[in-house]
Amino acid sequence: MIDNTKNHILIVDDEKSIVKALSIYLNSIGFKVSTASNGKDVLKQLEIDKPELILLDIMIPDMDGFEICHRVKNNPETKDIIIIFMTALTDSTDKVKGFEVGAADYISKPFHHREVSARINTHLTLNNLQNKLIAKYTKLHSTMKLVEQSKQLLQRVIDNTPDWICVKDKDFRYILVNTSFASNYGMVHQQVINKNDIELGFSEEQVFGIPSKNIHGFRHDDERVLNGETIHNTNDVFLDSDGKTRIFDTYKIPLKEENEEIFAILTISRDITEQKRLEDELKQYRQHLEKLVTDRTHRLELIANLSRHLNAIFDLDKLLIELVKEVKENLRYDYVQVYLIDEETGDLVMKEGTGEDGQRLKENGYCIPKGQSIASTVAWTNNPLFINNLPEASSFLPDTWLPNTKSELAVPLHKGDDVIGVLDVQCEALNRFTTEDVFMVRSIADQASVAIDNAQLLAERQATIVKLRELDRAKSQFLTMMSHELRTPLNSILGFADLLLLGISGDLSNDIRNDVQLIYNSGQHLLAIINDVLDISKIEAGMIELVLEPLDVRDVINDVLAAASVMVQDKPVEVKADMSDDLPDIYADRTRLKQILLNLVDNAIKFTSKGNVIIKVCNDTEPNNIRFSVKDTGTGIMLEKQKDIFEQFQQADMSNMREYGGIGLGLAICQRLVLMHEGKIGVKSQTGVGSEFFFTIPIGDMS
Repeated sequence: MIDNTKNHILIVDDEKSIVKALSIYLNSIGFKVSTASNGKDVLKQLEIDKPELILLDIMIPDMDGFEICHRVKNNPETKDIIIIFMTALTDSTDKVKGFEVGAADYISKPFHHREVSARINTHLTLNNLQNKLIAKYTKLHSTMKLVEQSKQLLQRVIDNTPDWICVKDKDFRYILVNTSFASNYGMVHQQVINKNDIELGFSEEQVFGIPSKNIHGFRHDDERVLNGETIHNTNDVFLDSDGKTRIFDTYKIPLKEENEEIFAILTISRDITEQKRLEDELKQYRQHLEKLVTDRTHRLELIANLSRHLNAIFDLDKLLIELVKEVKENLRYDYVQVYLIDEETGDLVMKEGTGEDGQRLKENGYCIPKGQSIASTVAWTNNPLFINNLPEASSFLPDTWLPNTKSELAVPLHKGDDVIGVLDVQCEALNRFTTEDVFMVRSIADQASVAIDNAQLLAERQATIVKLRELDRAKSQFLTMMSHELRTPLNSILGFADLLLLGISGDLSNDIRNDVQLIYNSGQHLLAIINDVLDISKIEAGMIELVLEPLDVRDVINDVLAAASVMVQDKPVEVKADMSDDLPDIYADRTRLKQILLNLVDNAIKFTSKGNVIIKVCNDTEPNNIRFSVKDTGTGIMLEKQKDIFEQFQQADMSNMREYGGIGLGLAICQRLVLMHEGKIGVKSQTGVGSEFFFTIPIGDMS
């Protein structure tokens, strides 16, 4: 049944009554209708809208229906439009002419409306069926073309695949093969198609196996695949036409139709003969590498253990004995020797060797001058050297001490970039040494060089320490003697100056009194310096021992305040004390504690032009310690100078030594006395604000 609402009918007739009647009728049964009364209008309308069918009167004023039909059918854009002539002509010649120009049918005038609709529907239905048939044919043709193209493409793809690809039917005959498969048998595709394995030249044993020996052939696996099983054989051994054994990785896969019925066997075989060979080689190489790694790891462990062992020995003679022994035992060399270069002569001197021969060489002071020996060549070239056939090596003289040596390896010992000696190993076998031996011995030599250098440095340092201690004792003795010798006449000068100032020798004029007072003050200053030098010398020489006793801290502070009052009698500076109420007694040396505090107070007063100096004593945050501090409002100390002020002969500002006096020993003495009490000392300071020196003293054992 045609859906009229989707069809457009063009009525072409110059008789308006016929056009009107037909239009009304066709509209009533669902057709879309347009009209034209001449050929020009028809052609114009067809440019705008194309109907499915034209009812065309033959007798049209400007051009007849045959001409219109001819033009419509010869236009590619309109040639598929159905044309039915409407005419009153009955001559068969006209009808034939109409069919020749492309008309589909004739309707004779006068006509019945129902006849018109029937003919229209019939031709539209036929046209629709024809279009569908053409579409199906076109699609089928396209599909067949695609199938053929796909088949050709598939063949090209599998032909360009190095794997063997073939398909057998249920009768085990080949229906598809690729070039790789066919060429193996010296054939082309068509020569293989429809053949079975026997016809290709396989033996019955290969195809059917030997059941009595439980040996399966090709057919066994093919039958399993036809039963729906997929088979994967990763080690399919095959004897090719040249008689060579080849190994394949083979898949056998069942091919199924839509109803799941199996119709063929797909076989894909990849030649992995070369891959297997490479895998075997790789496996052997991996095993070889693993052995090398194991050996290298063992040797590195040996080097690490030997390094730790040698670096723990600081006696050079013992170090060299252990070195040659460990190298000989662990690396299984026949002889091991260590030579060190004599800095004066430049000769290689035998310092240690293994066995009786090595000891004999050492006892005889065996030396190697620059010449043709392997050890000396290594020493002068700074490169390892090994000879695996010494009897044939004409460039080197034989070792008369070790005549059985056939192979020798020597590597340099270094201190930085300089060669300090040679580690020499020898064997009685030919071709004993490899590059691995060079690596091992060189690595050991590098570690031994560090250990030898450490041992030599330690020996030099110990000798230097002994000399320094002797010099320090001599210095302390000298300073002590000089201090004593200086203090004796100085005390006499001070005594006589004091007598003169007291007027015992008579009254002095003001000028003379001032001069004597200057002599007395300068003498006191000089005496303080001498006392500081003597104290620091005694401390460093260990000649001062603390006299520890229970002390009331308040008593000590009161003594310090009394002494400090004299220090500030000519300056607008006030010295005050700030002591906690719960201070315990401490176990300390009264004299040295007062000396520490007076030194700190003297410094504070010296660098404070006006203001105050506060002595504070309290319990320290660290248990069982008393904290002392001396805080001033003086010039302060720059941060970068604070770390040096406790060193001997250092002041916060060395340029101020003339203005403030002193030689920079006071704080050094304080630090050492505090440390002797097992306390700590430090400073906090800000330039222009003031300084606070603080120290702690343990309460100590009062029992």
